[in-house]
Amino acid sequence: MGKPNNITNNFVWSLAEKTGRYGITLFTTIILARILQPKEFGVIAIVTVFITIANVFVQNGFGFAVIQRKNATNKDFTFILFFNFIVSLIICLFIFIAAPFIQDYYGMDGLSKIIRVMSLSIIIAAIGNIQQAYVSRNLEFKKLFISTFSAVMVSGGVGILMAWLGYGVWALVVQYMVYNLICTITLAFSSGLKLEGGVTFAELKSTIALGGQFLLTSLIMTMGGELRTLVIGKLYGPTDLAYVNKGQRITNAPMSVVQSSITAVMYPVLSQHQDRLEKIRDIVRRFVQVSSFLIFPTLFALAAVANSLVPFLLTEKWNGCIQYVMLYCFIWLLNPIQMAHLQAIKAMGKGNTLVVLEIVKTVVSILILALTVICFDSILIIVVGLLIAEILCTLITCSIGRKLFAYSYRMQVEDIMVPLLMSTIMFWVVKLVEYLSLGVLPVLILQIIVGVLVYWGFSRLFKPSGYTLAIPMIKGYWDKLKNRF
Repeated sequence: MGKPNNITNNFVWSLAEKTGRYGITLFTTIILARILQPKEFGVIAIVTVFITIANVFVQNGFGFAVIQRKNATNKDFTFILFFNFIVSLIICLFIFIAAPFIQDYYGMDGLSKIIRVMSLSIIIAAIGNIQQAYVSRNLEFKKLFISTFSAVMVSGGVGILMAWLGYGVWALVVQYMVYNLICTITLAFSSGLKLEGGVTFAELKSTIALGGQFLLTSLIMTMGGELRTLVIGKLYGPTDLAYVNKGQRITNAPMSVVQSSITAVMYPVLSQHQDRLEKIRDIVRRFVQVSSFLIFPTLFALAAVANSLVPFLLTEKWNGCIQYVMLYCFIWLLNPIQMAHLQAIKAMGKGNTLVVLEIVKTVVSILILALTVICFDSILIIVVGLLIAEILCTLITCSIGRKLFAYSYRMQVEDIMVPLLMSTIMFWVVKLVEYLSLGVLPVLILQIIVGVLVYWGFSRLFKPSGYTLAIPMIKGYWDKLKNRF
């Protein structure tokens, strides 16, 4: 592996990449939501479920395994790249055959054609994933920044232009395809991965076996997470599904900016300390402390301003998603804790533990989904069931961290309690501003100002661990960014 960069420096680029991507994606989504109808987003949401599940086979298994492999060479990455490519061809062929049956099941004309076109992205992703794994292992996140920023800019522009010209749902299809294509092409030229043959299947048998465990884990987790989308799409139709999906995506964006930036750096670093349990626990604790300090107030604030934010950004035709925006804010709260544990377990090479854990969590999630569907005729109750499932799954995941790297329940509660209490108080203060008769935009601006002042004031007063870690880092990152740009 090349000379490792400073972790702080790489987090700057990782954070810049995620912030730029999600920022432009959010802007693009707002424009597209104003032009297109909710039903068209619902159709894409259904198709995306099948593509997401298929992508697990090429994005969430062998790339992670080769990062975890000590002293991985270009030959190793080359072998996995071609292995991924062959797998993607098989999956793409399967989806081509299954597409008409999916269309008949949902009773939507034209769905088969959309599925077949979007399935081609699986082949593109199979190649790009290994390039991303190579860049991540070498901690060269500047290259990821350039790749994803270019892709989201171009694909967003293409999507908006096609929507404006009246192409409807195909604007979203082409936007999705262009993004994946540009990401892969730019990384092909910039990653530095040189294709070298000479590695046999037997030499990478252990890596492929570990990748298979990661793949199975991700497949179980993804299928469990996407099952609700399939159920809602079938029982209630694409328009209602679009409201739920939009609520999920709006709330997921700000959380993912911070969380995925830290995680992108966290996994390669954890892999370097996979045999030092105390070091792993310390890294996980810092991740939980910083992400909770940053993510908790963001999600609580987003829930508090949802009534003003949604009609202002997306127009009133999307008001049906307001209740789901609020619910998903609380569903995502515990995600940083689960993510930290999963990254540590994965870095330690505990593939079997991951598989068992995800099976248990998926069973819990499916049981709660079944109960909510059978006992209640309500999409809202189905989403509430997801909140209950997330709480139970977090408790299960925390028990694994306690056993594997001595991250006790007391430590875990201590790491999140103060940000949680500060965010709760801030939520109710911001919510009270909503009752002022000032108009949507003035109320929204005042809510944001009040939320920032309240949370910042509490942070200065109580100085939680996340604050003492995050503020110096943010200042350092800001100085580095100013010097670079």
